[in-house]
Amino acid sequence: MIAAFTAESGNDGQSSVFAMATILLCHTASYYFANDWKSLLADYGITTFHATDFYGPRGEFRGWAKDRRALFLPDLAMSLNNLANRQSEVGQRAEALETAREAVKLYGELAGQNRAAFLPDLAMSLNNLANMQSEVGQRAEALETAREAVQLYGQLHDAHNEAFAEFMAKALWTMSGILGQLNQHAAAILSLAQALRTILPEAEKYPQAHLPLCLALARDYFAAAEASQIAPDTELLSEVMRIVGPHLPQTDSGEPEK
Repeated sequence: MIAAFTAESGNDGQSSVFAMATILLCHTASYYFANDWKSLLADYGITTFHATDFYGPRGEFRGWAKDRRALFLPDLAMSLNNLANRQSEVGQRAEALETAREAVKLYGELAGQNRAAFLPDLAMSLNNLANMQSEVGQRAEALETAREAVQLYGQLHDAHNEAFAEFMAKALWTMSGILGQLNQHAAAILSLAQALRTILPEAEKYPQAHLPLCLALARDYFAAAEASQIAPDTELLSEVMRIVGPHLPQTDSGEPEK
């Protein structure tokens, strides 16, 4: 079953242009999006969202206090980010890209107002946008976006090491994939190596939480190195085996399976 969600713009009598857009989602994706969107509108006591009304402010947003508007924007940005993921899941890659860009724009605005509170969300939305750009073949743009996400996560990781190690590693993983698509294989391998070095200390301390990511990164790193005929970092290999080895299935000889 397919569900359609339609939005229009320019029917207020003040615009010379009228536009209408429709997104189609599979039943599961539409269920989650519809629930998220209805909950968002209900939480703020509004029936319909129009960006021109919100930024006016006019219509249902007339008289909204600054604090109320400030509370609404993060929820709107998160709903857009979730919608972009749903659109991507059902193959609406161009639509997902535009939605992801709007989410980044809102999080950028929020981070400009309160950097400490919204920098993680901005970094997350940028990483998401990089994936969307890569999906539609905009790989050069995706690389720039991914680098920006890595830079922001790097700042967060430096300031709050454990809290952002996994996010930093995943952002580096995203960037390595894009670099590989651009045939920048040496840079892709270096990015994977950096991701491994970021997550390995956390995997040692919290193996149940971080070993799956660590193993996935290690497999990608060694596969990429072999495919590109680039020798892997022996010191990194030793560190991976020291931390991950004890958690791998054992052979009859007592050695970890490779």
